[in-house]
Amino acid sequence: MTVAPRMALLATGFGTVPLSLVLGSWWPWLAGPIPLAAIVGTFYLAHRWGLLADHRFLALWVGGSAILAVASVVTGLGNGLTDEPNAMPALIGFWPNLYGHTVTVSFSQVGPWPGQATPETQTWSYVYLPLLVLFQAPNVGYRYVSLLAWAILVFLFRNSGAGLVLMGAPWVALLAANGFTDFIPLVFLTLAMVTLRGPYAKGAEVVALALKQFANVLLVGYYIATRRWLRAAVACAVTAAVILPFVAMDPGGFWCNAVAGCSPASRVDTGLGVLTHANYCVWPAFALVIAGPGFSRSLRARWRR
Repeated sequence: MTVAPRMALLATGFGTVPLSLVLGSWWPWLAGPIPLAAIVGTFYLAHRWGLLADHRFLALWVGGSAILAVASVVTGLGNGLTDEPNAMPALIGFWPNLYGHTVTVSFSQVGPWPGQATPETQTWSYVYLPLLVLFQAPNVGYRYVSLLAWAILVFLFRNSGAGLVLMGAPWVALLAANGFTDFIPLVFLTLAMVTLRGPYAKGAEVVALALKQFANVLLVGYYIATRRWLRAAVACAVTAAVILPFVAMDPGGFWCNAVAGCSPASRVDTGLGVLTHANYCVWPAFALVIAGPGFSRSLRARWRR
């Protein structure tokens, strides 16, 4: 393998990070599409140029992403894209009656460039499924928890070139360094769908179904796409069983915060609003790992039977 394709893809992947930060700050509705295009585009080029099996390129790709993520946490580079790491430690105090309450957090929001910091006050309600709030380490910043989850995710995909290019992408690492809550559910989805087998995989699936709504949609959609109707029904039943005790404690709070989005902190986005969420790009990227070319061929074979 010549050096040119490696260097071109590394330059493209890492070069899109500052470009995305600049354009996303100018036009917020580009904050989501640009990272997704960068992640999918670099994956396509890696596949086309035969780099998915190039161990030297993969080491540079993931190693560079890890350095970028650590630098983001330490210096503030590209950080401050979300207030989740400031709200999650405060929200755990509501356990187990998570819904129907709000918490006000004050913090110094950094980024997107080093040296920038502005005082902010946010009112938050817990909008995720009940188990996610428990995945915290005492006296450890939530950004480090999210970054550790990303590192575990990359380790689980260590034998998959596609998984490393997609989940080890610079933008994905940067989002983890920002403290987005998506990476803990993705770890358990990977354990359930890729790594583990038998009862251990089912246990990881139950945990994933209790963490974040995107995980439920992805799992149920996966089972429907593969025509495993019973597994899809079981996933829906597990989700219902997990949330019912919390619905019983505060039906209106659960509906408002976790479903309808009528609280100040969980407003429903309409129109272009959904495009402003940079972290949403990690879910289609993860789906692409699971539903890669081999899966697509097997899926077509299933439907042709």
